[in-house]
Parts: sequence; structure tokens; C-alpha cells
Amino acid sequence: MFIELAIDGKADYIISNDEDLLSLDKVNNIKIISPSGFLGLIEK
Repeated sequence: MFIELAIDGKADYIISNDEDLLSLDKVNNIKIISPSGFLGLIEK
């Protein structure tokens, strides 16, 4: 459900702590990243 929504919404990232989603790493050029990983990206 979340992946379909991200694809339809042309998202760049899915931010989640869900290990099943994180194990995918990337879907259709949408990076799946943890909240702490995303914060590290935007703090740069």
C-alpha cells in the first residue's frame, strides 16, 4: 500500500522503521530509508 502510494505520488523517499521495507532499499528509484538516515541526509 505505501509503495503504491509513493509511486503514484512520485516520492523520492519512503521513510520508515519497518525492517521489511528497509530491506528492499529501493523501489522504482524511490529510496527506502530510516528516519535517522533521512535526518542525516537533510542535515548536510
